[in-house]
Order: sequence, then structure tokens, then C-alpha cells
Amino acid sequence: MHCKVTTYIETRNTYRTHVPYHAGTHYTGVGQGRAPLPWEMQCVKHAFFTPHDEKIEVPYTSTIATCHRCHGSGKVRCDGCRGSGQVKCSHCGGDGKIRQSHTHHTGSGKNRKTHTTYTNEKCNTCGGDGKVRHSTCGGSGKVTCGVCTGTGQLRHFIMLNRVHRNLINEKVVDSIPDEDLSPEMISSAKGKTITEKDAVNIAPPKGFNDEVDAALKAIDDAAAVQVAQNCALQHQERIVLKAVPVTFVKAHANEAKFRWYIYGLDDQVEVKDYPATMCCGCDIA
Repeated sequence: MHCKVTTYIETRNTYRTHVPYHAGTHYTGVGQGRAPLPWEMQCVKHAFFTPHDEKIEVPYTSTIATCHRCHGSGKVRCDGCRGSGQVKCSHCGGDGKIRQSHTHHTGSGKNRKTHTTYTNEKCNTCGGDGKVRHSTCGGSGKVTCGVCTGTGQLRHFIMLNRVHRNLINEKVVDSIPDEDLSPEMISSAKGKTITEKDAVNIAPPKGFNDEVDAALKAIDDAAAVQVAQNCALQHQERIVLKAVPVTFVKAHANEAKFRWYIYGLDDQVEVKDYPATMCCGCDIA
């Protein structure tokens, strides 16, 4: 028997954040009204058992301040050129000179010879300076501030972080004393649903047998503890009891003994201690 409780919860927390402020943009500032507490915020409901994250601005929490990164100028030092506005010329490698080859021919016919000489000439790209204007900042040594996007001001406010998720608690009540089949294997197998109930704060069903009743109560209690620990709101709970059939077979081939299981309505197979080599026939023990 696979007992499973799925609890759909919502948690809320707040944190301070900021965005670039563009003059004239509407906002609700501190003092214009009372800022609601996290659980006072009216939010859209979502489909049960569907994980969902959402961020909502809390009204009446905004303040305008000078950008802490650029101190209101809207510009910061260009990291690419370290504020100099220039970078090393890639054509000459910063030397300011380019090595040029010159080919000369002497003699004629069989006596014709080729000579190559080299000279260092001024780089035409940088004009011999070894540096060129940095394209990113245009030679100014400054770029637009990435924090305020050049406005020089930020709007600080409180953001509500709203998270919906499922808490899963499950337990397998095994009628076979052998531990070869793990709870994970049983829970993933296809079985027959004995009962399935959806409600808020649903009481675990009873009347199966002592072990199953105790398992359902234990995982329901565990779910309640998790809800409290997360300071969460429970929106819905689903309790499912599933029966998974298991066939247990002991066998031997010559002197080798082994066993296998056929479990689930989808007939999954698990073999234990299967001999590495054996004849094609075996006897059921």
C-alpha cells in the first residue's frame, strides 16, 4: 500500500529592492497610504498543485534616491580602458611600429637573386602612438551606469515574493517482509487507487488496517508540521492510497538460488541474486 499526502502551500516574504527611476514615472510613495502587510496583499489565485513563483511590488513603499553607483551622474568609469579612453592598438600590439618586408632582385637569368630586408615603420592605425580610442566608451573613459541606466536616480521599494509549491509526504506499508523492493520502487509503480480525497486540512481516512491507518496519520501529521515550519498557508491537500500488487518468486538453478518480484499493474520486474550463468530451465522452490 502506497500512502501519499500532497500539500499545496503558499509562502510569502518581502525584501527591499530598487529600479532605475525616470522622472515623471508614477509610483506610490511612502506616506501616501498605508503599506499592506504580506498576508494583507490581495493576490490572484492559481490552480491547485501547480508550482508558481510571483513577485509583486508592495504599494506605498517607494522612495527616490540618488544612484549609489554613479552618485547621480549617470556615468561610471569604463572598465575596458580603465577610464583612460584608450586601449592598446591591436594592429601593432602597442609598439606604434609595424615591421615591413622589402624584396630586392639583383642580377639576371641564372644569376638572378632575391634579397629581403626589413624596416620598422610607423603604424597607420594608431599613428605611432601604440594606442587607439576605445570603441566602447568612445574615448571618453566613461560608460552609462548599469544600475540606474543613466538616469542618476533609483526608486527603492519593498517587493513581495510569493511562492506556491507542493509538500510531498509518503510511506509504503509493505506486506512482504523482504526488503528487496524499496519504497521508491513501489511508489513509482502503477497501482489501483483505493481512495483519493482533496480538501483543505483534510483528515486522514481510516478503516483499512492498523498499519495503513497509522501510516496515513503519520504522514498527514508530518505535512502539518512542515506547513507550520514554513509559516505557510495551506490552500489544498490531497490524500491518495494506492494498492500495488507484488508477486514474490523463489527459484533455484542447479546449486544457485535467486528470487524475483513482479510488481505493479505495469508488471515491473526486479531480480535478486540472479546467477551469472545458468541452464535454460529452473525449478520453482
